[in-house]
Amino acid sequence: MTNQPTVLNPKELGLIECIHASHHLLSQDMKSYKLVNYTFLFFKKGDGDLYINEKRHFIKMNRFFLLHPGMTMRIANKGENLIHYYHIEFRKVHVHDSTFNHLQGPIYAAHPSALAHHTENLVHKPKMEGNQQLKKLRLQMLTYELIYFLHTDQHTISQSNIKIAEEFIQTHYQEDINRDMLASMTGLSPSHFSVRFKKETGRSPMDYLTHIRIEKAKELLTTTNDRLKGIAKSVGYQDEFYFSRIFKKVSGIPPTVYSQTKRHRIVNLVCAFNGHFHALNHIPFASLNNNAVEGYRLYTHKNPIYFSKGRGIYEIFHSLLDKLADMNPDLIICGDFPAEFEESTKHVAPTINIPWAKQDWRGHLQQIAQLIGKEEEAAKWLNEYDEKAHTAANNVRKYINPVDKIMIIRIYAGQYRLYGKRNIGQVLYNDLKLTPVEEVKQIGKEMNQQIFTLDNILKSKADHLFIMTSPDKYSKQLLRQLVEDKKWPNIPAVAKHQVYHIDNMPWLEYSAYAHELLLERSVTLFKEHALRTNNSTNTSI
Repeated sequence: MTNQPTVLNPKELGLIECIHASHHLLSQDMKSYKLVNYTFLFFKKGDGDLYINEKRHFIKMNRFFLLHPGMTMRIANKGENLIHYYHIEFRKVHVHDSTFNHLQGPIYAAHPSALAHHTENLVHKPKMEGNQQLKKLRLQMLTYELIYFLHTDQHTISQSNIKIAEEFIQTHYQEDINRDMLASMTGLSPSHFSVRFKKETGRSPMDYLTHIRIEKAKELLTTTNDRLKGIAKSVGYQDEFYFSRIFKKVSGIPPTVYSQTKRHRIVNLVCAFNGHFHALNHIPFASLNNNAVEGYRLYTHKNPIYFSKGRGIYEIFHSLLDKLADMNPDLIICGDFPAEFEESTKHVAPTINIPWAKQDWRGHLQQIAQLIGKEEEAAKWLNEYDEKAHTAANNVRKYINPVDKIMIIRIYAGQYRLYGKRNIGQVLYNDLKLTPVEEVKQIGKEMNQQIFTLDNILKSKADHLFIMTSPDKYSKQLLRQLVEDKKWPNIPAVAKHQVYHIDNMPWLEYSAYAHELLLERSVTLFKEHALRTNNSTNTSI
């Protein structure tokens, strides 16, 4: 199934009739059926396979297909999410030529976003017309626009340089790709295409495909613990033994050996993850750290590398990349970085993104343990932590009423912020089983804080109030504004002398090692406060 520069003879445009246009959300597999009309499919989102005459094609975002009458199609949904796709059927009226025969199967668009826009318009815009005749007219008009765009878009591909085929290989390497298919996308003969491709890339089309597949396999071998069979399939090889032979031919060593030797020089770019490495008794090759006094610095096996104080992670990123490139790392760990930054690190070394918000600290620890081969150590550490948390929770109850309400406030960046059930809240509320103030329920599970007003704090019913204040002048002014307000003594925690001014670290760090420290420090804090209160009471008597 290949594309040709000519899609339709313009003289036939008046003989095309659209008979169906719809948008679908598919949650299950679609059974196979035989097509009666020409069918244009646009997959906007989803993970699955489209089978055309039982030949598999991968479903990805912004993929297009044209199917002919008599073909069979079915869809297999491989993911947990819905497959979003557009389905358009049309027919030729009183036309008996083979113009469409040159265009069937996958459509390789030069301008996929524009083609997607035309498709969505065809489905949605006619519905806006109130009159049935106008709906039909609008539908027909948009059908002509779509077909005309297909014609001009394919012409653009035929006139473009070899970059079209190169980018296609980079994004569809896991599919069944051959030289003739790639040549047809550019409108060149296979032999001419091969000569041009090698001249511009330094490799033949098939060698370039192999290169991309092996590089992707190296990335998976470094960043996952997937089985070799699964990795082979995910990069386009159905036979894992053939994949192993190709991998060794290109890399010089088998993939199994590669996976065992390529995780020694790990660079960690998430400051909080240092606590996980500490808990696992593993020192990364290099790790990023930050504090208010020194700013960001990259600790290496030699000397720390300092960056300009007062600059954020994104401001130092390009300087950081230059330093990383000189280190030649095997793996870079990041978390919820912007896509363009993550792509930049991938040019330096294989990069794995450990989701910061969507996983809790236990998930972070376990994923890091998988990367460094310490799953058993992580499981043991978590079991021991749970035992310590249980003991600490029992000890805390000796010094605090379990129904007392806790509130955690941080003052920084010119604002008051209420902390929820992550960071310090994870230890106080989840591990020590203490009760948060009602306002904490408003904070989403993936959020650790929300902006809070002075009035909100003064109206709170907190029995115990934790306050963290940044060292800058403005934050200290906000603290004074809070404690000097005439309503400040009305807060139960203030009236009971149960206000605790604590440092940001380690109370804010979201890691295994920090939480282990906080179990002990929380018990100590409540114990010492209870002793002071008792001594004060005895003295007054």
